[in-house]
Amino acid sequence: MITSLIEQGTTKIDLMMTECPQPVPSSHRYIVVDDDRVNNLVSKFIIQRHNKDAEILLLTDPELALDEIYQISKDAADQRKTVIFLDINMPLMNGWEFLEQFKNLEMSTDKQFCIYMISSSIDPSDKIRAQDHLLISGFFSKPLNTEHLKIASSHFC
Repeated sequence: MITSLIEQGTTKIDLMMTECPQPVPSSHRYIVVDDDRVNNLVSKFIIQRHNKDAEILLLTDPELALDEIYQISKDAADQRKTVIFLDINMPLMNGWEFLEQFKNLEMSTDKQFCIYMISSSIDPSDKIRAQDHLLISGFFSKPLNTEHLKIASSHFC
């Protein structure tokens, strides 16, 4: 095939252009909502070790995270499952307030998103509250680790 293209006058650059497919979006998306930038970098590192092709969004502002999630939900061409790792204790809006706002978003589907609380909180009531919350799929203690990712990634199947 390449020989016949060259015989037809196709240049090397033309071949490179035709052989390079458009980038395919990752089939896995993770959003980390945490005001702690260091924890976000640790989470990103762990996610990349688990899935080097994953799309990872690190957001320190919960309100911006809600806007981003809303935009993702409105993209009819991109209905990939998304795992959200949500911190509980943040200064602008805590994780519980975030969940109330998330619940009120007018989204086409909330089945696209799977939310896990991830916190350094030692308050047992936070864990109980997370277990009882309908939007929460699980509760993990910081820092994120590969076992947490195995559990969260099961929602991609």
